[in-house]
Amino acid sequence: MTSEEKLLLNRFKDLDRMALNKNKAFFTNFLDAYEYSLFLDHVNDFDSHTGIYDLIDDLERQMVFFHPDAFCDSVEFPITILKIMPKSAKFKGEISHRDILGTLMGLQIERKYIGDIRIQENGEIIVFCVDSVANLIIESIDRIRHTDVVISRVENISDFNFCQKFIDKCGSLASNRLDAIVSECFNLSRSSASDLIKSECVFVNNKLENKVTKSISTNDKISVRKHGKVKITDIGEENRKGKIKISYSIYA
Repeated sequence: MTSEEKLLLNRFKDLDRMALNKNKAFFTNFLDAYEYSLFLDHVNDFDSHTGIYDLIDDLERQMVFFHPDAFCDSVEFPITILKIMPKSAKFKGEISHRDILGTLMGLQIERKYIGDIRIQENGEIIVFCVDSVANLIIESIDRIRHTDVVISRVENISDFNFCQKFIDKCGSLASNRLDAIVSECFNLSRSSASDLIKSECVFVNNKLENKVTKSISTNDKISVRKHGKVKITDIGEENRKGKIKISYSIYA
């Protein structure tokens, strides 16, 4: 275990102790895939009840709570959801994920305070952030890239339709091994895919995976650091030529 992993694990343990000692919920910041995988590896080591923000499906960056009561009805997360829209409808689709993140980083906001950034099918941009930086974002940003924008809070999640944008693709490969599927889905050579897996950059269903031979199944979700995330929607049977047809959705 690296020194950074030890520090993060100790932070988890501190939150666990504080939840029990002070009899209230404590929260992590947003955890990236590697950090969340570390949490999952040690989830049975904690004495308090733990859980994640699950009001929205398929979040890439997770916030974890530690709570003394395993039977608590609900936990109010310190998360604000912001909606960003171009002032002019003709500029919908002009702003990229990188543009948004770069603008936020320009405010000197640390990445751990920003969760998922979603660009939805209707052109709306959704940003998850910790409560403490929400006002700064709203008050400081009125332009992203070359586009004037309006930022507002999503007050009632139940009334808002969060619709993840996907790009559907299909292909064929020799096996359902992880290295073959990463190669296909992320347009990489087989050797590059293997290197990423061995370098602990690939996650399957939120768990770090470093075995290139791991078998992948329909509905598995695969994330690759700095490359993106896909969901496997179908893995067919091997045909007469020894190829397997695969369908997958890329998280846009």
